[in-house]
Amino acid sequence: MKFYPLEHLHRLAEGYQQLHQVAGRQVLLLHQDGQSYLFENRCPHQDASLEHAHAGAGIIRCPVHGFEFKLKNGQAVHQPHMRLTQFTPVYDGKQIGIELP
Repeated sequence: MKFYPLEHLHRLAEGYQQLHQVAGRQVLLLHQDGQSYLFENRCPHQDASLEHAHAGAGIIRCPVHGFEFKLKNGQAVHQPHMRLTQFTPVYDGKQIGIELP
């Protein structure tokens, strides 16, 4: 696995939400309620971008059709068969990143 740095830790303020291009993938890094989350930039409903999604109160809402997903595990709130692709944030010194093959 290779580590790809995404952001310096001091920039992860509450409400941080940024799209990153990593090894041919787009990943969305969010920081809500003191936690950092990483998701593939794709809603499983119709592959819509999550770049402008609303996140808060433990939920991320797709900006296109309003589907809601739990930040803690990517599971859809009302459609149990849908789930966001989620990655585990990796910390290296003063940076947060992602590990990919």
